[in-house]
Amino acid sequence: MKISHSIVFFIFLLKPILIFPQQQYAKLGDFLLESGEIVYDCKISYRTFGKLNSDSSNAILFPTWFGGTSEMLKNLISNGEDKLLDSTQYFIIAVDALGNGVSTSPSNSLKQLNEKFPRFNIRDIVNSQYELVKRILGLKKLHAAIGGSMGGMQVLQLAVSYPDFVKKVVAYVPTPWSSSYDKLLWSTREQLILSAKKCEMSEREIFKLINMLTQLVARTPDWFVTNNPAEKFDEYLKTFDKAAPSHWTSYDYLYQLNAMINHDISKGFQNRVDLRNHIKAELFLIIAKNDHILHPSTSLELSEIINARTLILENDCGHLAVNCEIDFVREQLKSFLNK
Repeated sequence: MKISHSIVFFIFLLKPILIFPQQQYAKLGDFLLESGEIVYDCKISYRTFGKLNSDSSNAILFPTWFGGTSEMLKNLISNGEDKLLDSTQYFIIAVDALGNGVSTSPSNSLKQLNEKFPRFNIRDIVNSQYELVKRILGLKKLHAAIGGSMGGMQVLQLAVSYPDFVKKVVAYVPTPWSSSYDKLLWSTREQLILSAKKCEMSEREIFKLINMLTQLVARTPDWFVTNNPAEKFDEYLKTFDKAAPSHWTSYDYLYQLNAMINHDISKGFQNRVDLRNHIKAELFLIIAKNDHILHPSTSLELSEIINARTLILENDCGHLAVNCEIDFVREQLKSFLNK
């Protein structure tokens, strides 16, 4: 089913109303990556919201977006009906993706610090989360998995890597495989950081540059011009001169970036059409038509292949196009998750 609607969803601006769940760590030990390399003493951070019901049929996995944390995800979870997910109905597992500076990452690994850390991919991230949910939490199956942006990449990969493990998947502003445009954007960021490191720039200076680049593509030019008058540009430019993020470093950034550059849920299949019979989960794709960070063409292609339920957002908000009509989105999600 295709739905076209204008929605603005500023996920970073929502305010939390929950008592903040305690951060927990799942100790996976020496974690084997798809490449054959090992992440030593691997720990995956997570927080849980709500209560698991008697038959464990209300569990939802909610992985983080690029550079996001489970602390940030709480802004999309409520104990009522005014956010994306309702913790009074679901048991929500908000999980920090490998390499985000909270779970084991280049910046916090005692044995494999920074450039010594092994390269990982989205499938490795998903495998670590499967270990968390199946082995540590003891859940045999998930009712759903939901994620946005890089989180959307993860939940789509989950549907491919473990087709019998998750019943429903919601991916918003995602991509199933990186388009050439995506790869160019990510590679530009990668080269920017590598060049900055050669020049011995500080973390503050590096993040100033990459944050400016992010803002350039996060929304459309029309949105930016409308919301940032030229006469106030000098004042706006000063907002980028601030301390580097406290939870992750440019090395963490590079490693998650590399995972996205090489992302492709169809890897190992002779033809992408084969995904139609392989994926067993019901899919709901929320796609931003004017996304300048993850080009919508790949998600639209996947939607056609598997006949997924699809919500197409048409507005000037680009990659952040998912919530001034939060009530409408929530009702669509509720309908999909509860049917």
